Amino acid sequence: MVADEVRNLAKKTQDSTVSIQKMIANLQSGSERAAASMQETLGKAQEGASNVVRAGELLEEIAEGIATISDRNIQVASAAEEQSLVAEEIHRNVDDINSLVIQVSAGAEQTAVTSRELARLAEQQQGLVGRFKVS
Repeated sequence: MVADEVRNLAKKTQDSTVSIQKMIANLQSGSERAAASMQETLGKAQEGASNVVRAGELLEEIAEGIATISDRNIQVASAAEEQSLVAEEIHRNVDDINSLVIQVSAGAEQTAVTSRELARLAEQQQGLVGRFKVS
């Protein structure tokens, strides 16, 4: 009877040992999977951090590009304003020239009228002078 008890205890001990070994093997396997998963997660986290740094650099480049475009837009607006002022000045000058042309044209027309009148008077005077011939 004691021998049966010892055998039963030995069997239970052996079964428990096998069960504990399986549990330890499962724990080791789970730990290895967890370590591998952590390693993979670490790699992805490092890759993500690298991507964040690159995105920051790209955003800085974009901001610099926007600043450059803004500066150029200001320069273009300034040049356009200057051109507008020059165009207005040219328009005023053309108006002044047009007024002068009208005045010169009126003066030329008056000169032509006066010249015709002088020619008529000269003919008339010549006719009068022709009457006073010395014989």
